[in-house]
Amino acid sequence: SLRACINGANSNAGADVISFSVAAGSVITLASALPALSDATGGTTIAATGSIILDGAGLGFDGITIQSDDNAIEGLALINFSGGGSNAGIVIDGSDGNTVTACAIGTNFSDAAGVGNDIGVRIENGATNNTIGGDNILTTVGNVISGNAVYGVLIADSGTSFLTPVLDLLS
Repeated sequence: SLRACINGANSNAGADVISFSVAAGSVITLASALPALSDATGGTTIAATGSIILDGAGLGFDGITIQSDDNAIEGLALINFSGGGSNAGIVIDGSDGNTVTACAIGTNFSDAAGVGNDIGVRIENGATNNTIGGDNILTTVGNVISGNAVYGVLIADSGTSFLTPVLDLLS
């Protein structure tokens, strides 16, 4: 399971890659929050190049939470992380050098309506030098951040900063 893979990456020293061997468009519906990416010895890459959809089912928790440096989230759709008014598809919490690319946040890869999060991406608690997207929305590194109820991207708290470009599409 994704939960077991994150726990394994957190306990394994050094960099790790979590990839998926399921069909493109597969949906992982969560019943509870995933553990945070928190391995301080090396970044973890979650590589979902097959258009995997992570669904929070509106149960009031965040999707992927990052609490360590140099992680990468690639190719996930993060939907329905809502219910509490401040739940986010991705949270970068006090960590640096993370990247989020080729993701659909608040929508799925077919642009379905009504699947938004409360917040698409929340960057907080002094997190710095994180990159959401790439330098060109026409390449595979761009994100689609759309349909979220409160914010597409929220940068909060003293000392929190970002690298440009912050976002590719925000609605």
